[in-house]
Amino acid sequence: MSLAGLLLGWLKGCRRYLVWNVFSIIYFVVMSSYIVHFPRNLMPLLPLLALNAAVGVTLASTGLSRPLRSVGLRPHWSHPAFACVVIAVAAWPLWASVRDGILRTREDTITLTGEWFNEHVPDGVSVCFGYERLAPRYVPPIYRPHLNVLPIEYENLRSLGDKVDALCDLFVINEQVFSPRNNWRLRIRFDPETLGHPGRRIGVYDIPKERGPLTREYLEDFEASTSADYLRWRFGRDKAQVKLSGGQLHVQIDNTAGVRDLVAFELRLPANLTNAVALLVRILLERGSFLTLESIVDGSYSRPLDLNYLKGNGEWQTLVMVLPRGKRLDGISVSLSEPDETARTPRYAVSLDWVQLARAQAETHDAKGVSKAEP
Repeated sequence: MSLAGLLLGWLKGCRRYLVWNVFSIIYFVVMSSYIVHFPRNLMPLLPLLALNAAVGVTLASTGLSRPLRSVGLRPHWSHPAFACVVIAVAAWPLWASVRDGILRTREDTITLTGEWFNEHVPDGVSVCFGYERLAPRYVPPIYRPHLNVLPIEYENLRSLGDKVDALCDLFVINEQVFSPRNNWRLRIRFDPETLGHPGRRIGVYDIPKERGPLTREYLEDFEASTSADYLRWRFGRDKAQVKLSGGQLHVQIDNTAGVRDLVAFELRLPANLTNAVALLVRILLERGSFLTLESIVDGSYSRPLDLNYLKGNGEWQTLVMVLPRGKRLDGISVSLSEPDETARTPRYAVSLDWVQLARAQAETHDAKGVSKAEP
């Protein structure tokens, strides 16, 4: 109807209608040139599209009234027939708006998923959830501090293979985007159509431990006085205040007014990656501080998206870094920074307690050729 209004206005010689459409046309052309398109980017066009639709309805009704008058009919908006047409046209959009408005007052399915986890899942369980790279990360609101929550991008999930099975006890997926693996068992599903709630179709799956539980080995516990010697500074060594005490490594920088403060260093942790799944890093990142972690495997840096510019909450937490494919771990890269040069936080600090390497149990085969886990 908006396009009809634009065309009818042009054909009727009403070129003034193009004045308010200059922005619409330029904006639409520019947005169409992008590789990735999001429906929300078209929101600025809605008022102008409504004006064009009004022009189209007005011109169409005026044009139809003339042939009707020629056969003796005198249509008018007060005529019952036209009133019925208007009601019929407006009834469905009005009902859809009311229905969607009521629906969106209810909790969405990702919130229901988080509530279910908080009530039914015991402490110590590793919960993984999938997300799309170019979409908002819908994280279940899990408030249990002893649940290990790990986001994994769907594209990486396909390439990680059985590392995911070894790392995760439960996996949360958007079933409209990703299909579960054949050996995953459905625990519970939150379907918006069935529940009458907004959101996506969320499935929670049990991950069978075919290779047994993970084994963990300490790569660094910061107990030795020489632990700080393993640091290789990449940036900001002159600004950093480094202290090793109580089996923890503390790194701190003061906020410099008008300057975006940053320090970066590498912690050398050579290790063989046979059956390795992930690195576990126990840290405390102060509020207002931002941290970026990268693993260094075979000389290449890998930065998980969930550990890129991680915001501190002032509490101890265990970060999980899923390792890429490779033969040897060289270490990890740590960057401590602030959001911009206008931040008012007086200092930025991070404390590291330990770094562990999680491995899956190796597979062996018995005399019948049946695979089994080897401790």
